Amino acid sequence: MKVIIKSLLGMICALLLWEVILENTLEHSPGFTHHPILGRINKPGIAMEAVEGFSRTRINSLGMRGGEILPKAKNEYRILCLGDSYTKALHVSDDRTFAELLQKKLRSLYKSKLINTINGGRDGASPAYYIQLASFYNSTIQPDAVVVEINDVDFVDFMVDQKKQFHVVKENNTFKPVYIKNFSSDNALSKVILNKFPQLSFLLEYSVVRVGGENLRKSFATKEGNTENPNQKFKKVLESQNYQPLVDWTVQQLKNKYKEKLVILYLPFFDYQNFNARESPIENSLKAITKKYEVNFVDPRQDFIESYQLHHQPAYGFNNTTPGIGHMNEIGHEIIADSLADFFKERIAE
Repeated sequence: MKVIIKSLLGMICALLLWEVILENTLEHSPGFTHHPILGRINKPGIAMEAVEGFSRTRINSLGMRGGEILPKAKNEYRILCLGDSYTKALHVSDDRTFAELLQKKLRSLYKSKLINTINGGRDGASPAYYIQLASFYNSTIQPDAVVVEINDVDFVDFMVDQKKQFHVVKENNTFKPVYIKNFSSDNALSKVILNKFPQLSFLLEYSVVRVGGENLRKSFATKEGNTENPNQKFKKVLESQNYQPLVDWTVQQLKNKYKEKLVILYLPFFDYQNFNARESPIENSLKAITKKYEVNFVDPRQDFIESYQLHHQPAYGFNNTTPGIGHMNEIGHEIIADSLADFFKERIAE
């Protein structure tokens, strides 16, 4: 019995030590809470990311990156940036996200006006979130412009994933938004713990459990021979289905919710070995459909290509990951900020 107790104490001490190490060197989350309207969001507190890129940032009471959102000032022009993890961008420092860079660029152009950008990005989100939460964003944030970041994954996966808290389902010849009220988590490890062992849900607050579980999942995937290039796999799925009806419905819904304030920002993905590859069918659909419904559309594809041709540095990937693959690095955020600043130039009344 003494040996067992000593062994357990040793394991607990080791886990506590690893928790401290991981929270300060690899990954830390303030945990999650339930908002009556926004659903499952991050708790207020400090978040740290070093698995891919690096940042240490503060999460506010709405689960958004940055400080608390103050009442709108009289002379303020407010831009709300909505998107997934590419917008939230925990992979870069606070002052290097495209939302923050856009704010700096526009403030330098409009000296007499207070311009603020709000980073409303949230991991795993999609247009299904932005559509269903539009009333809250419009009334609470009171934006003058709403930039909605969209990418191919939204239509192939996130929007139609019925395990997401906000998603859409096909209904006859159209689509229907769905909100899961009693939602737990969309994290793979969380699903197992919360579904089979709900009494152990508190463990998900610890970095050592999340990081260890993710590494274990990757290990099993490798052993099972699941080594197919994810980019190639995604491309096969993308080209095997017709996403135009969903794209059309999404653009219509976003315009109905945000009116003339809407700016759709398309985030292109690249094969840095082949810039001559044809554009995504979703990208082509967005170009045509936003034009059809007279929706502001920003596609920085050519800006990404010209940047790489000039500097020979990819806008995706980090020193601690694979260059050219993954989330946007500082270069990518700078390109996006420049593209958006060009769009807003002379559109903001003094």
